[in-house]
Amino acid sequence: MASRLLDIANLANKKSRYILGCLSGTSMDGVDAALFELNGSGRNTTFRCIFGKTYSYPKILKKKLAEIAYKPESKISEIIPLKWEVGVFFADVINDCKAAERSKGYEIDCVGSHGQTLFHLDGINGNKGSLQIGEGDLVSTITGLPVVSDFRQKDIALGGTGAPLAPYVDELLFQNNEESRVLLNIGGIANITYLPKKYVYGASIAFDTGPGNTLMDAYCKLHKKGDFDENGDYARSGKVNEQLLNILLAHPYFSRSIPKSTGQELFNLEYLNASLEKSDTRKNDFNSVMATLNKLTAKSIAESVKQVCSEPGAVIYVNGGGVHNETLIENIKNQTGMTVNSIQELGIDPDYKETLIFSVLTNEFLAGSGFYSQRSRRDIQFGKLSLP
Repeated sequence: MASRLLDIANLANKKSRYILGCLSGTSMDGVDAALFELNGSGRNTTFRCIFGKTYSYPKILKKKLAEIAYKPESKISEIIPLKWEVGVFFADVINDCKAAERSKGYEIDCVGSHGQTLFHLDGINGNKGSLQIGEGDLVSTITGLPVVSDFRQKDIALGGTGAPLAPYVDELLFQNNEESRVLLNIGGIANITYLPKKYVYGASIAFDTGPGNTLMDAYCKLHKKGDFDENGDYARSGKVNEQLLNILLAHPYFSRSIPKSTGQELFNLEYLNASLEKSDTRKNDFNSVMATLNKLTAKSIAESVKQVCSEPGAVIYVNGGGVHNETLIENIKNQTGMTVNSIQELGIDPDYKETLIFSVLTNEFLAGSGFYSQRSRRDIQFGKLSLP
């Protein structure tokens, strides 16, 4: 053990570290993996993306996740074997990346593995906790690499909601003294980080705004129209049903105070079907429902942005799958009246910005002083280290 800890100490003292970030989001489509060269730590951190790839879940594993994830009735006897099955898949992804990058002359120093969220409670009715599967110890054993995982637990322990974790990294990498910025991630769930140009470390505001792609994707799959609305074409062809939109927006989550976080526990087909019944619009054509869901995501994002940012000239930078939905981006522009750019403008592929987050969290775990937390009034670190 002493020699392994010495290896970690030596890694922390390296000038640069090659860290592979891995995660699967609320859409549960597969694992995003990206290798970053990270130099320095804290506000002096610089990064370079070397490699990025998305690995789709096998159909059987994806089906199992869909049957268990975000469902309160799921049984522990189902969850435990799935924890290990997902861990094996993450390990296979990492080993593939390891072999591919070694052939190019890169050796992975460490892995930051978020895993797959199965359930998330953000404190409603006093219940708080978050469950990610994809065992770090198993992944480390199979890959032979040190793995940092279980990132959300420290934030919850300090009184936070465990999500989003993006602001800790956004502050280090993307704050700008000349421009106020809203960093918008549109995955299954959407979240924002507001970074004012008049900046005090630890003063960013971040929270989940509500549904991102999750309802649109689920409705596409339900009607066998594909896994998602490519470019937002279905939504563009439909007409927004204002009655349905207002019923959807009446969900109490949207009026809750910030910070807050959510997931498919709240925003799912049951929520949509109940709204369709209440609005008596079940016979609406598919494209009209898609247009309404697209507007729901855009409007809930816009209202959240307006809640925290009113500065002229502030710019929204978007990452995640939603950046490719042209109709959604147009709706966000119209709803906010702000400039909306891809985060590519800030030097990171929008499909791999989330992997960058967990690579940087891992880098800080190894070499940094941690992140300043307003809740604890001290520097904190995220993650659990597993050694091979």
